[in-house]
Parts: sequence; C-alpha cells; structure tokens
Amino acid sequence: MIDMALFNDELNKTAVMMANIINQLNQLNVETEFDVINKHNELCVLAYFIRVGILDRIEKNKWSLMYPIAIPTGLFGVNKTTIANGLDLTVGKIKEIAKRAYLVENDVEEVLKKEEYFWIVDRELSPEVKAKI
Repeated sequence: MIDMALFNDELNKTAVMMANIINQLNQLNVETEFDVINKHNELCVLAYFIRVGILDRIEKNKWSLMYPIAIPTGLFGVNKTTIANGLDLTVGKIKEIAKRAYLVENDVEEVLKKEEYFWIVDRELSPEVKAKI
C-alpha cells in the first residue's frame, strides 16, 4: 500500500510540474528569434525543471507514455490526458520555442538530454530551488 501512495505522490508531482511548465511557457511571450535569445536562461532553467521534475520521474517509475495523468489547469480544473500528451505540451512546446534560435535550441536539447549544458544550469541553481522540483 505504501508503494502505491508513493507512486501517486510521484505522479501528482509530475502533473503539477507539467502544469507549472505549461503555464510558464504560455507566459513567455516569444515571437522572434531575438525574443528567444533574450529568454535563453529562462528556457534553459525550464528545460532543467522538465528534465528533473518530469522526465527523470517518468524514467525512474517506468511509466508508460499512455498512462493517464491529471494536469491541474486552475483552482479546480484538470486536464485528464496521457503522459505522452503532457510531454508534448511541455517538452514539445519548449523545443518548438527554442528552435527559433540555434544556440538556444542546442542548449535546451543538452539540458533535456542531461548533457553538458544541464550541468552548467545545475551548478547555477541554488539547493533551495532544486529542492522544490
């Protein structure tokens, strides 16, 4: 029974992180390559949150991409969908934004893949911020 409670807690944390990322990406207001370049750091930090708060949890728990997830959409609303759709709304959206500027696209990809730029962002974030992921 404890394992199921932990599983649900991890799934809930993943859903909440998806909601937060979706909200942040929707508020970025990037239309041009220049806008994307100006949001380089913010996009890389959001990619870090996606990697640690979503992708690492999915991998750790070995969840199927077709597994249902309820992503909060407001005070009482939820988007009942699948993990795959949640990834499209987060990973897909950040990649779509980042591809407008090659350097940003590269760095975001590296963060999502836990490559070199991931560790640069990791060193820059405070332990307090990381603990909230």
